[in-house]
Amino acid sequence: MGATTFVSSRHAPTAQQAFNGLVADALQAYGDEGYTGTIAEKGSYKSIEVSEHLNIRSAINFMLDDDDHWVGDKWGPAGHIETIEDGKALHIFFGWASE
Repeated sequence: MGATTFVSSRHAPTAQQAFNGLVADALQAYGDEGYTGTIAEKGSYKSIEVSEHLNIRSAINFMLDDDDHWVGDKWGPAGHIETIEDGKALHIFFGWASE
């Protein structure tokens, strides 16, 4: 079985609410038999602080491309970054997932 990257985001008051909603959406869209290559393969997440001076997309791409970074573990937790968009909390989850 291989692995692929995913990036999923949702506005929500808390990271846990966003994570639960994104996992539920992915399970509904791709099924619950595993190996979907989506956030549905993740059982947890780990929050990462990103300096406001960095571009979030660039930071995510760097972590996904870094072979030594823990987000590269397809069985490990998803990465999580919280930012503000349009005055609301936006939760971004990313990582490698089994497919």
